[in-house]
Amino acid sequence: MDVRITPVPLSGTVTAPASKSDVHRALICAALSHGTTDIRSAKAQLVTVSHDIHATGHCLRMLGATFEYHPDHTTVHPLSRERLPLPHTTLECKSSGS
Repeated sequence: MDVRITPVPLSGTVTAPASKSDVHRALICAALSHGTTDIRSAKAQLVTVSHDIHATGHCLRMLGATFEYHPDHTTVHPLSRERLPLPHTTLECKSSGS
């Protein structure tokens, strides 16, 4: 069988996946902020997918931050400054470096 490959110009759009490192930073900064933060775009979907990000979110919840998950964004309510420091709190970060 003979196959002929003819080069042609390519066109289209590709959406690059969000960086997990960027999402970790966005969650931590949002949790430490003084007001509510919305994380939008591809990062919003990654917040609910990655095990590492789940671990970071769990630690932030243990410190008092809360999250609302929406299809196109994640809303982060910052941690409560009145609750810090938390005595005898263990933060289980699993294998997340953040």
